[in-house]
Amino acid sequence: MDLIILSADIYTGDAENPHAEAIGIKNGKIAVIGTNNDVMGHSTPETKIMELPGKLVTPGLVDSHLHFVSLGIHLQRIDLRGTQSLDICKSKIRAAAANAPKGKWIIARGWNNYKWADQTNPTKFDLDEIAPDNPVMMTRVCGHSAVINTCALELCGINTETTAPSGGKIGHLSTGEPDGIIYETLDMVFDKIPALTQEEMKHAVLAAQTELLKYGITGVHSMEGLSEWQAVHDLHKDDLLKIRIHTVFPEEELEKVVDLKLTETTRSDKFSYGHCKLFADGSLGASTALTHEAYASDPDQFGLAFLTKDELVEKITNAYDLGFNVAVHAIGDKALSNTISAIAMAREKTKNLEALTKSDRIEHVQLFKDDDLKRMKALGILASVQPVFLATDWELAEKQWGPGRCERAYAWKTIQEMEIPMQFGSDSPVESPNPMLGIHAAYTRQTPLEKPDNGWFPDQKLTLETILRGFTLQPAITSGTENVSGTLSVGKFADMTVFSKNLFKTPAREWLGNNVDMTIVSGEVVFQK
Repeated sequence: MDLIILSADIYTGDAENPHAEAIGIKNGKIAVIGTNNDVMGHSTPETKIMELPGKLVTPGLVDSHLHFVSLGIHLQRIDLRGTQSLDICKSKIRAAAANAPKGKWIIARGWNNYKWADQTNPTKFDLDEIAPDNPVMMTRVCGHSAVINTCALELCGINTETTAPSGGKIGHLSTGEPDGIIYETLDMVFDKIPALTQEEMKHAVLAAQTELLKYGITGVHSMEGLSEWQAVHDLHKDDLLKIRIHTVFPEEELEKVVDLKLTETTRSDKFSYGHCKLFADGSLGASTALTHEAYASDPDQFGLAFLTKDELVEKITNAYDLGFNVAVHAIGDKALSNTISAIAMAREKTKNLEALTKSDRIEHVQLFKDDDLKRMKALGILASVQPVFLATDWELAEKQWGPGRCERAYAWKTIQEMEIPMQFGSDSPVESPNPMLGIHAAYTRQTPLEKPDNGWFPDQKLTLETILRGFTLQPAITSGTENVSGTLSVGKFADMTVFSKNLFKTPAREWLGNNVDMTIVSGEVVFQK
């Protein structure tokens, strides 16, 4: 036996044997699990022994929706998350501009105007005054809108005559000239930003991995394309990749993925594939989530259809024909309705349905109609949700959609009771990748400051067992790796998260912070506090 862990509270996730005291690991896999005496009977003089009394050990946590390389890039740029005013954002950008060569892009992300006193969207003028000689892009926390300055507008060729691509919008002043705000179609800007060098990309990947491992995350489902995949694969070739990655490719790159035979030539215990990403709408914060009824905050606002239902049918059918299931971003209830209908119609059209073995998934599911949950259940579509959003969104959701509709917003207990499979993630770098924030929000329906009292729609609280399944076993089922991961069972990879406090015996208010003592992947301790 290579490693034995003793005297811990081991939550296995295995319904037949949910708790144990000790676990033995050999050649990166779980060899034995049971009591201290059971496991110590397999020790040898060479076995490393860890005594972990009072610690909680769970299957390795998996973030089912994030942007892995983007997180690493974000860690190298200006972080505006949590800023309490536009002036604070501007001061951070001003400081960066003071040290930047003329013409160099300055990129920041994470502002949330609904956390500011006046809640007003910034415009190009706010950025012009602090960085007139540099193109500046300040992306909103949701990633669905951004403001750029005049220098950036000129570089991107955006002017009074420019028409936004389908599914997007360019903000304008009363004079007709752009005000610097871009909604949804941010590629209009990203395409003009110089690509990272190979060394910068490698540094970003390593930074993302380090950040995730310290939070106990052993695997991710990453919503990124071939260039990001290549950066991660290069790390794997250098034997530096510790985390397991299920890549969800954009639909427009699927033919390249098939041509490169990625799934045949590079699949390993660290890589899996099988889904493609599509967008049905925008976001709550950018007021582009597509809804059946007008926004309570604006009777003329219904959000934006990034793809129409007919376009969704076409693209989902194409994904099916190429052998991929889909992961469709749908936040508003009409976007959800369109997506479910499109999946049903595409399944009727494809000639390749029998070849699809993984689950179709809808990302976010932040607002729904009851009938659509019934359709999701009937079609076997799973919900891929981000509990951390509740803590940052609940007040905004009530403002944008009204309290009545919010009875069906972020309503995870209802989804569970409909027996719809559900998995959890963070959407990092939109939010922090710290899974304790999501675990806490799903359990308490509160912010870290315990607001609102007793939780937002407290009947939607989930049990800790349900939450841990959403961060462990369900992501493995979705990625088709449940035979080797997702629970602590004999024969599976020894991927484990060791919490400094036993969540089952500790009040939820004490869960927050970095509550992870150790992260283990294939029996190797890859992070230790």
